[in-house]
Amino acid sequence: MRDNFSQQTKEIIAKQAGYLCSNPDCRAPTVGAAFGTDGIQIVGVASHIAAASVGGPRYDASMTPTERRHHSNGIWLCQTHSKLVDGDDKTFPVDLLRKWKQDAKEQSFEALLKPNAPRAVRIQGVDAAIEKLVGALGLPAQDDLESVAGQLHASADTDLAAFMRMAGWPQHPIALNLKLIEDGKQRPFQASGLAAAINSFNELAVISPPGTGKTTTLLQVTQAIQSTTDSVAVFVPLGEWSSRSESLLGTIVRRAAFTQVREQHLMLLAYHGRLVLALDGWNELDTTARKRATSEIRQLQREFPQLGIIISTRRRALDIPIGGPIVEIDLLSLDQQIEIARALRGAPGEAMIEEARRIAGVRELIAIPLYLTALLSRAPGGAMPTTKEEVLRLFAIQHEESPEKATTLRESLFDCQRAFLTAIASDATRSANTALTEIRAKSVVKAIEDELSAAGHFTVAPQPTAVLDLLVDHHTLVRSNDVLSFQHQQFQE
Repeated sequence: MRDNFSQQTKEIIAKQAGYLCSNPDCRAPTVGAAFGTDGIQIVGVASHIAAASVGGPRYDASMTPTERRHHSNGIWLCQTHSKLVDGDDKTFPVDLLRKWKQDAKEQSFEALLKPNAPRAVRIQGVDAAIEKLVGALGLPAQDDLESVAGQLHASADTDLAAFMRMAGWPQHPIALNLKLIEDGKQRPFQASGLAAAINSFNELAVISPPGTGKTTTLLQVTQAIQSTTDSVAVFVPLGEWSSRSESLLGTIVRRAAFTQVREQHLMLLAYHGRLVLALDGWNELDTTARKRATSEIRQLQREFPQLGIIISTRRRALDIPIGGPIVEIDLLSLDQQIEIARALRGAPGEAMIEEARRIAGVRELIAIPLYLTALLSRAPGGAMPTTKEEVLRLFAIQHEESPEKATTLRESLFDCQRAFLTAIASDATRSANTALTEIRAKSVVKAIEDELSAAGHFTVAPQPTAVLDLLVDHHTLVRSNDVLSFQHQQFQE
């Protein structure tokens, strides 16, 4: 029995290659206008990397049927190279085809990030199986795809406007810079580029250091998807979702903007690749909530292969349950810093930027939106603090200002976070390092916990790993490859 690709899976494979043959020596286009009609014709082939059945080229007995049918096991080729690849598994082994696929995906993604990038083509036609599933939703005849998409688009616009009216939304939002980092090269782009890419790469991750604006960026990406594509994008704060018992789709239809919407309407769009979930704040989930979110996202991926999912998080977390490209939020340019300063404080704000840039260590920090806003909004009397220590104190306090973070730190660390951070900084400084290994950091935390327990601050101290996770997720500590350091050496000092 062959584990064939569904029509939806073929479309994902084709879009990720940009409808070009994945053979780097070919790259021939495989889609174009159908002669004599208003339609399109597809001349490419979604070939299996590991064979769909026993006896086929590159068959892997260790794979499950689901893995063989998954788009990760497919490569988009022109008809000529599809025949060559399937007829000669010695010349075209699995590793070579996987490299072709990855290179084609990277080139396609990079092309989509360019201004005015063309929209991805949608292959016409739906699997009979999908038609059956859509029929099982039980929607009335008038709730067809386009009418539901129009209704949901309007609801999502209303919902997005509500998020942008909240107190945390920047007083002067600007288009933050994003960057795709691969092979040591940085490719800058903005939210509009990411919106174009989601049609072809239905899974994306947005990574940001503390304070660089991941929520702002994800809202901007959601807005760009709404305004430039025919998909419906819905913003979902994961911290808020985790405090409730509803599913991801269930929590959406409970909102005021979606009172006339049923989960089945969202499912209809998801079946057709017209729904994008923008999930914000993976780093805000505890271990239990992450397991729950992972389980639900994997179920959605299985049932709706073309569902778009974007996840933002503070750190590179191996437990993010999606593949696809990873983009990072870049620092503010000098022009962007000045624009924000003028908007918030006028000419005095611009003068504060000039003065701050003359202070070693502070110059780098005001390129981070959180700290720049803290300086402009919290400086006493509108005057620049007189010492670097005063500036850094403003910045550090800013991390604990939001009610959500304050509550988490109070409930989990009993407001002892500064004792842990001071101990970690002191230990790193004594060893003349700017970073500590995870093992060393745990021992430092354990020593402080013993002191705090003896002083009556703890009845049952949290596990050192949990303490470090909280400081990474909610404060100035960052983690990379089992090494912990402060976001900037100035905080350590």
